[in-house]
Amino acid sequence: MPTPSQGGGGIIIPPYLLVFTDWPRERSRMRRQLRDVWRRASREDVDDAIEAAVELLFVKALEFPNAEIAKGWLYAAAINCLRNERRKSKRHKIADLEEATEVPDGATMKSEKQELLELAMEALSEQDREILLARYMKGISITEYARRYGLKYEQLKKRQQRSLKKLKLIFKKLR
Repeated sequence: MPTPSQGGGGIIIPPYLLVFTDWPRERSRMRRQLRDVWRRASREDVDDAIEAAVELLFVKALEFPNAEIAKGWLYAAAINCLRNERRKSKRHKIADLEEATEVPDGATMKSEKQELLELAMEALSEQDREILLARYMKGISITEYARRYGLKYEQLKKRQQRSLKKLKLIFKKLR
């Protein structure tokens, strides 16, 4: 492993990080490759993922023996950052759906969306409904739910995904 060189201000900088001296070109290459992998990702999302991955690289810089390993790790970290952002956006969509179905204080009539959601939930099987209510209304994690009921995590996660798909289909049909 190369010995780190001493940077200004007492910061230790591994020599292979100097490979990134042509950063605009490297970033442009990464951007193209990430957009090929994640076609639906916007340029801003890709840039945010690259920025987050670079920040992580500098935190873990001393763990990599050479530039090629660091570059490979950087690409993988950027892809993982994109995945995490996509997961967050899905969670926000679900939270937005929950907010859209909430009735404001003092309102006596249920909103149309809330009524449709209730009808869609009633159309689900008891097991599907129970999983979705525990997960999204009560905030119980999949791991916790699996542990409570003695189920396998992977099985429960797949069941939740299928339940959500069913709910979305029913909700669209009701609209």
